Amino acid sequence: MHVARFLIHRDLAGFDFEQSKVDRRQIMAFATTEFAEKAENIVLNGGTGTGK
Repeated sequence: MHVARFLIHRDLAGFDFEQSKVDRRQIMAFATTEFAEKAENIVLNGGTGTGK
């Protein structure tokens, strides 16, 4: 966090899914990292500043 120079800590617990177009269930599934255990890939697509 320090090396990346992030100004504040953010995590999914504080994410407002109501203000976003992302699917909460899908994001929470990605957060389990089960896709990595299955050797599956995910692609995050979005513009600059979207928090990918």
